[in-house]
Order: sequence, then C-alpha cells, then structure tokens
Amino acid sequence: MHDHGQTQTDNSGPEQAASSDGRPVRWAGVDWSWSEHTVCVIDDTSAALERFTVGHTAAGLRRLVTTLHRHGGTGVAIERGDGPVVAALLQAALTVFLIVPQQVTALRSRYSVARNKDDRFDAYLLADVLRTDRRRLTPLKTDTDATIGLRMLVRARADLVKARVVAHNQLRAHLQLAHPGVVGLFHQLDGKISLAFLTRFPTPRHARWLSEKRLGAWLKAERYTRPNTRTPAQLFDHLTGAPAGHVDGPATDAGEVITLQLVALLTSLQERIKTVETHIEQALAAHADAAVFTSLTRSGKVRAASMLAEIGDSRGPLPHRRRPGRRSRDLALDQGVGARALRGVPQRLQLQAAPGHRELRRRQPRRASLGSGRLRPRPGTRSQPRPCRPDPGPGLAADHLALLDRPRRLRPRPARRRGRGETVQRPAPHRHRHARSRHTRGRGGLKAGRGPGASPGRPSQDPHRLTHPGVHPGQSE
Repeated sequence: MHDHGQTQTDNSGPEQAASSDGRPVRWAGVDWSWSEHTVCVIDDTSAALERFTVGHTAAGLRRLVTTLHRHGGTGVAIERGDGPVVAALLQAALTVFLIVPQQVTALRSRYSVARNKDDRFDAYLLADVLRTDRRRLTPLKTDTDATIGLRMLVRARADLVKARVVAHNQLRAHLQLAHPGVVGLFHQLDGKISLAFLTRFPTPRHARWLSEKRLGAWLKAERYTRPNTRTPAQLFDHLTGAPAGHVDGPATDAGEVITLQLVALLTSLQERIKTVETHIEQALAAHADAAVFTSLTRSGKVRAASMLAEIGDSRGPLPHRRRPGRRSRDLALDQGVGARALRGVPQRLQLQAAPGHRELRRRQPRRASLGSGRLRPRPGTRSQPRPCRPDPGPGLAADHLALLDRPRRLRPRPARRRGRGETVQRPAPHRHRHARSRHTRGRGGLKAGRGPGASPGRPSQDPHRLTHPGVHPGQSE
C-alpha cells in the first residue's frame, strides 16, 4: 500500500493557467503494467498534449522521467503506490499522487458509458482527475527502509493467509465427496487434530478400523484438548452416521492421494505463516514507531505491524484534529494509553488525537429539565423560608417527665379455678403483654386477679372479694 504525506492546501484548479513560477500547468497520468506503461500529458484545459508508451526497463523509466520534466509536469497520477515506477518518479523530484483502481473504475462513468478497460483512456482519466480533484488527493512520500521491509513482510503474510484459505476450502470440497465423516468432526478442519486425523485415516476404508475405544485411545495419544466438549462416543457417532463416500476401489485410492497432498499443503502453509509472523515481530520491535501502535487496545503484534506498514511514516492523512494547548501525552493518557508507552517516541510521531466522549460531553451546554424555567426564581430575588405555624399544638412539658419517672406497680396474674375445692396456679403465657385471652376474662368483663397491688403467689386484693381468714393465701375459699 502507499504512504501519504502532508495534505496540499493550494487551490490550483482549472481556472489557473500557469503555476507560481510562470510555467504552464501540466498534468500527467501513468497506467502502469508489468511489461509497458502508458502515459498521457494534458494541459489546464483538459487537452491531451502527448501520449506515449515506455517499456518496463531502466531505459524506459529514464525516458518517462525525461519527457515529464520536459513538459514541466505539475503532478503525476498513478494507480499503484509502490514499485520501480513510483521510486523512479519520486527520485526525479516529481509530485506523485495515488488514485486507487477502485476509484478509477468508478470514475470511468464520468467520461464514458461503456466503462471499457483501455490503457490510453485510463491514462487520460488519471491525468484529468488529478487536474480537477487535486485538492482531494495527497502526494506520496518516501518511507524509511524499516517501514518498507515491514510492509513487505506484512503483505507476504497476507498472501500466505489467502493461500491457506484457498487450500482449506479445496480440502473441504474434496472431503464432502470422498470422506464426509471428517467434515464437522472437529472444531476446525485445518486444526492440528483434524490434520493428524486425516493423515492417519485419509479414507473411509482406513476409518473402518476405528471403534469407540480405539478412537478414545487415539485421541488420548494425540493429546486431544476437548474431551469434555465432545466425548469419543459423540465423535464416533458422528463418524459412523455420516454418508459413506468412496469406500473402496480406484476412487478411494485417488481420494487418499488428494487428501494427503492437501493436508501437506495446509501444514506447510501454517508453518510458513508462523515463520513470517516471527520475522514480523522482530521487525516491529526494531522499528522506531512500534510503541505508538502496540499501545493501542487489542492491537497485538501482527495487527500493530499491519497498521504501521500500511499507514507509513507520514502522519499527514490521518483524520485527527490538532487542538492548541493540549499535548499528545495528555491526550494519550485521556484515551487510556499509558505514559510508559510514549517514552522514547519522538514528539513528531505522537499524534494529537480527536476529543473523546467525555470531552465532547463537557463541551455541550447544560440543559435544564422540562418546566424548570417556571419553578426557578427570578434573578435578584431570594427565596424566603416557609413560615412556621403560630400554634404548633400541645407538646411535652417538664412536669410530664416527672410523671413518666414515677414507678408503676404491676398487677399480679390470678389463679385459675379448676375445681370446687382446689386451684392450680396458671403459668405465665408467652404472649404479648397487651394480648387478651378469652379464658382469663371474668363474668364482669374484667380480668380476674388483676387488681392493683397483686403479685404472683399472693391472694387477690380486690375489695369486692372477701377471703376467709383461715384460708391459705394460695388457696380459694
């Protein structure tokens, strides 16, 4: 991928017929290829001045640079941001702009309805889009060797991952016809346990040897890490319940060869990917901007290297806003990036981040609730406290405390009459003191034995009840 520099702010448009030094404005477009490159040079009125083709050789690139210098090209548009052509143009001090192929495909409808692919037409389209939309484009800048090397490793890993996906899909399509029981047997078809199973049992003919006990022993020998998720019995049921596929015959022999070769291809690709990832981590650790990208949340080594390689050394096109009075370290701390991650990072590489949600919420004006304008007092007036009642009513006086402090004698619990000559002392029930029982009510509606001065074990002091002088206090008459 390409790298950007600082965005141009000049407004050189179609109405400007000459540059600042008096030379006529010229725009060029290069439709590159691996064998030859088509070039078109136009003036400020969109008229083609020269069209030519150069070969992809050292002499052809020298002719390309010489012709563009002769026309005094203001800018050169191209569809690829790296390679020998871009390196030769940048080395010749020419301003190069990138227009990706997706944009070129979409812009063809501006000039033609057919949208046919033509090298001469694409070269003219690149030059004219640069003439009209230069303010939207960013010139390319050269990167350091460390960034270029890291970009090469990242793109090589991406190509290997694509090849692994293709091989995985090819193996799945083959097994659905030759050995359907293996599809969906384990979590991932290109996993370690799946590849080991296909190496040992590449065809249904080999899988017929398995039983539930033998499958469990083989999984234990291969150190299967999910025995609780799917037991050997469940795996064996899945294997035996699938369609048969190619059981015997020449088709089975051919399927065995194809399965083993695809398994070997997947294994080799996984090993190559791990090797490249190791080199990516080493190159990232040696890069000067590693701390900026590894400090991001959930970045990881490979992801941080990919972002660094594709963004490049120039930070001009990044969508951020520089705020005066705020340093990048404070912004990084606000967004959760530790100060340790920014140690040793040059100041020019510490980005001024955009304001977070807390800062945006702080900038918003305070909003009043619905109806608060009516309830809010007028400015300059002071709300008076609510007046108290003139007569608050009866309260607790000092002499009332003396009444509460007076000792109060408790009434005794009377004896309950059981028979005509004997009484039984009733035990105190476990009830609330205010609860009344229907068994303790007398004929007159008052509780018996609850007169003043009574106590347990003593006769009742009721003045309406007479006690014989010869009777014991604990007995009745």
